[in-house]
Amino acid sequence: MNNYECTPLVQENGDETNFNITECILENSSETILEMRVDEKLVGTAEIFFHDLPIPHYKLSEIYINPDQRSHGYGAKLMKALEEKISTENVSGLLFDVVGINKANAKEADGMYERHGWIPVPGRDHYMAYNLPEGVDVSVFSVIDRQQAA
Repeated sequence: MNNYECTPLVQENGDETNFNITECILENSSETILEMRVDEKLVGTAEIFFHDLPIPHYKLSEIYINPDQRSHGYGAKLMKALEEKISTENVSGLLFDVVGINKANAKEADGMYERHGWIPVPGRDHYMAYNLPEGVDVSVFSVIDRQQAA
């Protein structure tokens, strides 16, 4: 059985709702899950994995907001928490947009990430990079999944 160590990342207490994001790190793994709760109800998650090649980065394998909780800005808040984590740790983020597999949602999903400052990776549909170190070109990620899958 895997154990997670969880710590709060973001907490907002409002007049009508309480909102928090918790970071849960899987023991002996590179996996981290961000859980978003509103009034203690789980409304969304983001799953990231740390990799050190070709440069240190997190790969976002999934960001998910419950369908009945969309259009409330929760996806943007989860993205902001993820971006702050990446920036604080001074690593680059890499996104594989799994929603892009569903072509009907691909353009909308890619647009959301671009609005948050993510940069498309050349030659890789639905891959986006964030927080690249100075002097590093986004094309460094063009072959990344092919290398990690091998």
